[in-house]
Amino acid sequence: MLIVVTQSYLIIQNMFEGLIWFIVPVSMIVINDSMAYLFGFFFGKTPLIKLSPKKTWEGFIGGVISTVFLGMIVCFIE
Repeated sequence: MLIVVTQSYLIIQNMFEGLIWFIVPVSMIVINDSMAYLFGFFFGKTPLIKLSPKKTWEGFIGGVISTVFLGMIVCFIE
């Protein structure tokens, strides 16, 4: 019984430790897209590429900076 309980406990702990490697990258993608949209909507003036005329340099730079900043916050919280 002790062997089964110990193995089950360690498997569950490993799942929760590994879950962070899925949640953090997905949340960074969501943050990048959301912040790029917001920065582009409020500050965007310079078009980024002709293929997608609504994308702006301001949105791109704002998305990158906010993703790096919030990513550092998430890493320090852990």
